[in-house]
Amino acid sequence: MTALDPYLFSELPNHRFDGFAQIVIETSDLDAAVREYADKLGVGPWWVGPLEPPSVQNTTYYGKPEPMRVQVGIAFVGEMQLLLVEPRDGKNIYKDFLEQRGGGIHYLTFTHSGHSFDEMTKELEARGYESITTGGFLRNRWWNFLAGGPNPVTYEVLEWPEDQGLPEPDYWYPPKEGS
Repeated sequence: MTALDPYLFSELPNHRFDGFAQIVIETSDLDAAVREYADKLGVGPWWVGPLEPPSVQNTTYYGKPEPMRVQVGIAFVGEMQLLLVEPRDGKNIYKDFLEQRGGGIHYLTFTHSGHSFDEMTKELEARGYESITTGGFLRNRWWNFLAGGPNPVTYEVLEWPEDQGLPEPDYWYPPKEGS
């Protein structure tokens, strides 16, 4: 990569993001997807469990309160988190995406070091983006927006406190010794 023009790595004046934290993939069969990533690609281990009330709270769907329940698988490739999502209950963007596209990469989560979650969401709203879903899991918060126009991609801004872990999963794949 050192042969690339340094201009490619410069920042625009309106730049606020410094990387990506997460790739979110929708699936209709979470268990099969987890096994394929682990067994065929060597990606894992996977934390598999529910995101549902009461640990998931204040969820909205296009600006209106809407409880939701999804099953997720979480693994890392380097610093990048892969999040597999299988929608279960409630109106939500995950179910919409799965019905419309049949699964696949749904959205990317930006990192925004040096800018708070509230600053980022207010700035994105001022730039004309509106939330398509918001919510929280334990003490984190998320805000998803659809870029639209010629760039029909969903993005997320996420606040995840450094000291927040995950509850015990439904299961680990491959199984964690002693679980």
